[in-house]
Amino acid sequence: METRIIDEISEYMRLDIFLTHHYSEVSRSRLQQAVKDGDILINGTPAKKSHILRRGEEVVINGLDEIISSGEEVRIIPQEMDLEILFEDENYVIVNKPSGLVVHPGNGNPDGTLLNGLFYHLRDNPGTPRLVHRLDKDTSGVIMCAKNDHAHDLMSKKFQKREVYKGYLGICIGRYPDASGVIDAPIGRSRIDPVKRTIRPDGRHSRTDYARLFYQSGISLIAYRLHTGRTHQIRVHSSYTGFPILADSYYGGEKEMVKRLEPLERAFAYRVYTAFHRQALHARYLSFEHPFTGEKTTVVGPLPEDFQKAIAMMELTEDNLAVFETDTLEIPYEPKELNDD
Repeated sequence: METRIIDEISEYMRLDIFLTHHYSEVSRSRLQQAVKDGDILINGTPAKKSHILRRGEEVVINGLDEIISSGEEVRIIPQEMDLEILFEDENYVIVNKPSGLVVHPGNGNPDGTLLNGLFYHLRDNPGTPRLVHRLDKDTSGVIMCAKNDHAHDLMSKKFQKREVYKGYLGICIGRYPDASGVIDAPIGRSRIDPVKRTIRPDGRHSRTDYARLFYQSGISLIAYRLHTGRTHQIRVHSSYTGFPILADSYYGGEKEMVKRLEPLERAFAYRVYTAFHRQALHARYLSFEHPFTGEKTTVVGPLPEDFQKAIAMMELTEDNLAVFETDTLEIPYEPKELNDD
């Protein structure tokens, strides 16, 4: 049996979303079956998957080990994979995920995921590996896996308390009017597309800090820091403010947006656009106080090839991105403005 008390971070989340977030090693269908079987209780009463959680509610999961281990469809098959390990100790492993790699098995992706590779990498580990957070399939960068349940719970609480700093690098179309700022707009599920997210008055509180590192000819290089961890948060916030992530066709960053730029801007913007075959978003760093050692730990994910090509076009190097090694988005130098018209 496992018990969780709902805090302010998980309040207003649907039960099925909450379960999927916290138990990524279990298929969504298996978790839904556990709800139907009455194995998941809220304040002592069998729950419904659509239940909206409230702060202080007690969620009890009976037979968690059996839920994790039962049924072939929920077993993670260890698969050998060339993982770029950035950090590893006895409790955590942090990987630089390439774009195009799904993080965990699900509908349409029964295997070949990051979690399959981590199960192979940790095949001699006594505990069950569990992802602490997630990244979209086509977002590259730093992602953390706990090697056991205790490590997962401790780090999950840090994420919930916003004690883990998550920094992203993105390239967007257009230029934010301010060198740095805050996007604070609630995000909810789209009523038209169940996968897509949108800004809604009844959505969940969502905050993204940003700092402009570079601008030229309709293209901006942006440092983002998440205070909340909503699905597609940076992509939605960027689109909402009118500066969609480059090559993100799902949220308005398609080639047609590049074509709408002023004629003198299009050549450079299109060159940068052609470097990407996915949204130009990279999870650059994680910074946290290690829950076991108390040491300040910062892990920075090297740039993938497409980002390397893009910043070379901007005449920048990774040394210009040192802002990611701090816990704030204070810009240590003036943004490089090459087209200030």
